[in-house]
Amino acid sequence: MEMKKFILLLSVLSTAHAGFDGLTHHSRANCVGFNESISWWAGHNFKGRVISDHYPHGRSGKKDYHRLQTGKALTWRHAALHSTESYGGDYIVIGYHYLYKNDKEILVQWESVSDCAIYDGWWDV
Repeated sequence: MEMKKFILLLSVLSTAHAGFDGLTHHSRANCVGFNESISWWAGHNFKGRVISDHYPHGRSGKKDYHRLQTGKALTWRHAALHSTESYGGDYIVIGYHYLYKNDKEILVQWESVSDCAIYDGWWDV
């Protein structure tokens, strides 16, 4: 059974190469608990920050609108996330991804999502 899991992991990693092949930005919502916005590039530090706005949608008893921010940093991964927030919930996530050039902040991408269907190069071959 462990070998089957290992082979499955290898097959996913061989096709899901976003972030290994270049800088990637994405957000996802209601994804096995995760609500998040992330910018990353494995092995390459870059100065940036991420904002992730989380809006509860159509569910009572959920946390009100809130914002997560990474703050400006030099690292390979900027992740503003809640790892268990969306269990049983319905959220809209709006992500803002910033890079810095000569210490000037530049918005390079934003997206609004309500599901786990990230793309941004994840399944390119």
